[in-house]
Amino acid sequence: MLGNIETNKIDFLNFLYKEKKFVYFKHIANEQIATLYAALRQFGKDVRENYEAEEDLLELFQIIRKNLNRFLSSIDNYNLIFEQYLSSLIGYFKELRNHYTELFDMYGRPLIMTLQTIQNQSSDTNFIKQEIRKKINLERNQCIVTRYKSKTKNVDGVPVVSFSEYLRNKCDYDDAFIIGSPEFFDQRASSIFLATNTYFLTYSIFRNDIKRPEFLNHIPKNLIYDSMLSNVCMGKGLEGQSFIVDFGEVQEQEFQKEEIILRHTQQASHLNDLDKVEANLVILHNNHYTFIPVDTKVRKVNQDSLRISSEKIQALSPGDWLLFRNNTNTDLIIEVANQLLGEAYIKHRKLQKKWKKKLRKVIELNGEEKVIRYFKNKGVKNANFQNLKNWTKETSIAMKYFEELLQILKFDEKTQKEMQESAKILNQKHIQAGKSITAQLLEELDGSVVDSLVDDGYVTFTTPLIEGASFNIEMIKEIDYTSIMVDYRDVLNVWRE
Repeated sequence: MLGNIETNKIDFLNFLYKEKKFVYFKHIANEQIATLYAALRQFGKDVRENYEAEEDLLELFQIIRKNLNRFLSSIDNYNLIFEQYLSSLIGYFKELRNHYTELFDMYGRPLIMTLQTIQNQSSDTNFIKQEIRKKINLERNQCIVTRYKSKTKNVDGVPVVSFSEYLRNKCDYDDAFIIGSPEFFDQRASSIFLATNTYFLTYSIFRNDIKRPEFLNHIPKNLIYDSMLSNVCMGKGLEGQSFIVDFGEVQEQEFQKEEIILRHTQQASHLNDLDKVEANLVILHNNHYTFIPVDTKVRKVNQDSLRISSEKIQALSPGDWLLFRNNTNTDLIIEVANQLLGEAYIKHRKLQKKWKKKLRKVIELNGEEKVIRYFKNKGVKNANFQNLKNWTKETSIAMKYFEELLQILKFDEKTQKEMQESAKILNQKHIQAGKSITAQLLEELDGSVVDSLVDDGYVTFTTPLIEGASFNIEMIKEIDYTSIMVDYRDVLNVWRE
């Protein structure tokens, strides 16, 4: 199966670049947008430099910024944007005026005046849309690509699609008009060009050029040769401010990685060794984080197919999407398997807990090293420190040499047989539950979920699979591969700094 996937990827890349591609970068100059940007940028600079302890103000600015970003990145007519965001913006500016009068007079009032000018003079249009109209040719296969899901479904007959849809559809376009600089999107915007002609359009205040992979930033451009893009003619990038730096990640508080690691390791230091797990810190977007055990697989969502796979942390990288269940430590497979078992689950889980409880007691009384030596002498050849810990957790059903383990734990013959038969049933139901979960979650994942994820760095959704259950897909920002010991109850939860 894996071979087929890799072959499909290679076939797609060969198809993608079999003919020459052209990439152009276009700037759109507009005085009103430049004025809006300048005021918003200076507002953000002042807040970051002089009000860093004012958490309420920082949060208020972030909300105002996010709303105003739509005027800088959307192709919807401005009256639609005003209709969606104006009432909330007025409320936020009122809050700014009531609590920070000086900042309101210095930045809030000029921003409002600029918005009023746009509303009065250009309400029924959009400056980027005006530029695109000059290039529309219905005899050609064209599309318009936006980062955010747009209310505008087409411009003079040319379809408008989100960036995620654009990549999923894999259409061979003549022309693609992508709204924003490549840095406004993820790395794929700088390496996947579906159209013969790709145009990146953004306002002249912003830089507009290809986003280099971070690992290449320390290598001079003249020493890099990209054979995959050798058939792509790249236009000269354009200078300007960085949209991401001015309006994005720089405004987030610095992530206190060392402090978080210290806090969790100190908490774990007071625990029994069986309750500690070796894990890596994974930093997510929006100052969220999680701990992933080094020997545990997590659910990863493929960005193109939206299919779910299980991967160990060594196979993950920044930009990957991970699936988490919210507000519970109970493993989803266990809960669904219990549903499939009906009332019989009580009996099976009772037998499972019985041998685990006895195993844990033996380890606590004798110590791990002594137990490992004894188990190996008695035929449990895979006994080691990590396996002992795994066997005491509820996710473990049985293991190789399970029969020998039950004999060592001195259960009578009848109970041993019951436990072995029960383990077989539980294992079957866990496999069935895993397939059911994957199928159900795939039904819930669609373009709207992806758009929200690209927009906000995470997305929350629900499924009828488990009543009241909700899930998050989170985007990886950074992985710290330094192994640390944390409380097993802290892993695979999404934490906010």
